Amino acid sequence: MAEAHLLENAFCNLCRACRACEPRYAIGQHKVLVCTHCGLVFTVQDGFSQDSAARLYSKDYFESGVVDGYADYAASEDTLRHQARRILRRLRRFRSSGTLLELGCAYGFFLLEAREFFDVRGVELSAFAAQQARSRGLDVQASRFEDVQLSDGFDAVCLFDCVEHLLDPFGYLRKIHSLLAPDGVLALTTGDIGSLYARASGARWRLMTPPQHRFFFSKTTMREMLTRTGFEIVEVSYPWKLVPLRLMLYQLSPRLKTALGPLGRSRFGLYVNLFDAMFVIAKKADTPNLPERRA
Repeated sequence: MAEAHLLENAFCNLCRACRACEPRYAIGQHKVLVCTHCGLVFTVQDGFSQDSAARLYSKDYFESGVVDGYADYAASEDTLRHQARRILRRLRRFRSSGTLLELGCAYGFFLLEAREFFDVRGVELSAFAAQQARSRGLDVQASRFEDVQLSDGFDAVCLFDCVEHLLDPFGYLRKIHSLLAPDGVLALTTGDIGSLYARASGARWRLMTPPQHRFFFSKTTMREMLTRTGFEIVEVSYPWKLVPLRLMLYQLSPRLKTALGPLGRSRFGLYVNLFDAMFVIAKKADTPNLPERRA
């Protein structure tokens, strides 16, 4: 009876209220639900905290010690920085310079490219990754974003492959809204669970990886989330992405990367597009009457 109640009633981060929810998938010990009111898909978060998340993104997560983590993040620097330059070209069509904050910046490869045009800062939950970024000369704090004291007036805030990891995307976006300059922009990337590939893959979708990924947005629920937190979407696209070859092989199977020898250790990347990952640009709108959390 308790489990049935859990599946019928859960707190929806988008509705800001407990809603009737239907079970979508069971992946290991993790239950994935869909809100019957707004359509947001999310993982039940009972027993998972920010401390749990911080422990999850340890050194092992970035160095092939965690399933659904990275094969060797540092070794993919050239490929990741090349991809960062591609993202910057898209971002700079809307904000060419100024101050930029990246959340979930990992080792800081995007910030290293962005500092040619922006005054950059970063926030990273993983203490290990934040130290890696600081060792590269970047201003990166190891902290929960909720706890960081930042002055407002940022011209751009970026969350790349980050929002799906958060325990409270709505809360993050509200704080980002408060930190942006009046004409500031938000840039984010995340999966699209409404895409053809995601729907065809079901529970085997490549981004259906709880507990690392906790929220699974469609274009509709992402648009609604941003609208409710004070943003106006100006672009949603599905660009090709340069992915490190070693990461692709590792995600297929850690043993495959090892078995393929030099190919598995390659520093090269491949352009991939399954049209299941969104690139979103939104601008700060006038502050709406934002709903508070309701029981």
